[in-house]
Amino acid sequence: MPEDEVPGDDVGAGGLPDLVDLLTADHDRIAGFIEAGDRRAVVRELSKHLVGEDQVLYPELRRTTAEDELVDSWLDSDRKLEEALLEVDNGKRTDLAEVAERFAGHRQTQEAESFSLLRAHVDAERMAALGDALGEVLQSAPTHPHPHNPDEGFLEVVTDVVSAEIDQIRDAHRHRKEDR
Repeated sequence: MPEDEVPGDDVGAGGLPDLVDLLTADHDRIAGFIEAGDRRAVVRELSKHLVGEDQVLYPELRRTTAEDELVDSWLDSDRKLEEALLEVDNGKRTDLAEVAERFAGHRQTQEAESFSLLRAHVDAERMAALGDALGEVLQSAPTHPHPHNPDEGFLEVVTDVVSAEIDQIRDAHRHRKEDR
């Protein structure tokens, strides 16, 4: 799958796109970028992925389970991952070792715990709708980490929209400089 394409070819129960399948495919894709050492792709794709989880996965887990403390701990871990990603994005860190380690923990936790919770509490039709919502979020998500933005609620969505616009300008400027 091209690096700028949003995952969407995976299919859950009933032949419909499924949130868990899409996030799992995204984990695989990001792990490939990490393994290849592609810092720019890791920053872009992992930034978008974390926003997608913040806007789609975690709210659904809060809505359908009584696991608020777990969700809080996952959000805290994701923030630390995003802070490590910011160091890579800002050039303060040239290797991906810390990002790789934190991402491996994120992936393991999501796939072993949060995805199973979601599957246990959410029906296939809703999972398909959540998959569609994830696709929309990933299309417009920020392409750089913003660990100090809110993680939940209306303010999170607003700051993600503003951050995505700023990131587009920043990326366009960077590409112009590289083309010279």
